[in-house]
Amino acid sequence: VGAKPVGIRRMGEKLVLWRDAGGVIHVQEDRCPHRGAPLSVGHVRGGGIACWYHGVEIGADGTVLSVPGEPGCSLEGKRLVKTYPA
Repeated sequence: VGAKPVGIRRMGEKLVLWRDAGGVIHVQEDRCPHRGAPLSVGHVRGGGIACWYHGVEIGADGTVLSVPGEPGCSLEGKRLVKTYPA
């Protein structure tokens, strides 16, 4: 796992592996909670991963950090992406 997120399938689940700015690997469900797009084709932004579709940022703990197209969106601040130990 390098600078770009990597999508894999394990045990029937789609997962995304990515490294944050500090080099720590994170494993999460490969699905943006906003519109269901795969996070594995997004990009890393500091301590989170951003969806390629609408730029929704997800933190390492699975919390929606921001929804750029909808400021104040009800998804912000909620932990909506399943995470796994790495």
